[in-house]
Amino acid sequence: MQPDQRTRKLPAAVSEPGASNNTRGSSTPSVVETQDSGEVLDCVSNAQLQALHAGLGELHVSTDRSDRLAVVGAMLGRPIDSTSELTRREAASLLGVLHREIEGCLS
Repeated sequence: MQPDQRTRKLPAAVSEPGASNNTRGSSTPSVVETQDSGEVLDCVSNAQLQALHAGLGELHVSTDRSDRLAVVGAMLGRPIDSTSELTRREAASLLGVLHREIEGCLS
């Protein structure tokens, strides 16, 4: 499989097998696919981004972009500049947390 617009090349510093973009000890590595040419990130899907923003809204997180990025970054344990830089795995993890929080609010 060749990289397309939905994948990006990792810098050499984090392309070691088992390496993670998260330097704060998360057990969820961002590297999810290996190719002969090196490691690639599997980028977040549009559906995941829509669900992420909907979940943040349902939890009444501010609609201010910088506030939402701060919340998502805190949940990930690393700063982010855009939700579009998330991996599918990170987005899935965030969506799981949001779902549990929403369910907890409804109980």
